[in-house]
Amino acid sequence: MAFVESLVGQLLWFYGACLFVLGLSLTSEKPNLKSVGIFLVIGAIPNAILGFYAMTLGAFLSATLVLMFAVILIAAGIILVREYGLVPVGDCALFVAISLVWFTYIFAVELQEYVLAYICAMLIIPFLSLTAMSRGKLSLKATGWIFVVEAFITLLIPSWMYFMKIAPI
Repeated sequence: MAFVESLVGQLLWFYGACLFVLGLSLTSEKPNLKSVGIFLVIGAIPNAILGFYAMTLGAFLSATLVLMFAVILIAAGIILVREYGLVPVGDCALFVAISLVWFTYIFAVELQEYVLAYICAMLIIPFLSLTAMSRGKLSLKATGWIFVVEAFITLLIPSWMYFMKIAPI
């Protein structure tokens, strides 16, 4: 079980780093979204590989969540590198936010994995803020700070909890 906890911690750390870098780049005066897109793709590829590996271990629901995030981050990274704008990224974020409602329910009610349910529930906020930002309802800076704060309280701190074996799976 310790191997699974460290694998989940590593996956959460990668996603937290991606969210943190995206948030910090959005808070700058002139965000360089092309380099953020490259970082998102580079950060999502190891998670996709680990998601397929988790699938072979029998963790189908967790692997599905990991692979969904990997595909969305790779798609968002390619969109940012190709400079298609933020509206397609916002559309991807809306899909993720809707999917996270289902994952929150499954992790909390069906599986009683409350840390993963908390992560899914809290991740709805930054993805909805990204959708609002892409439609012009929220500023880049506000969205960036939401991402930075959410990266810590939603992904980076739980990843450390898994590494230190504080949070059970």
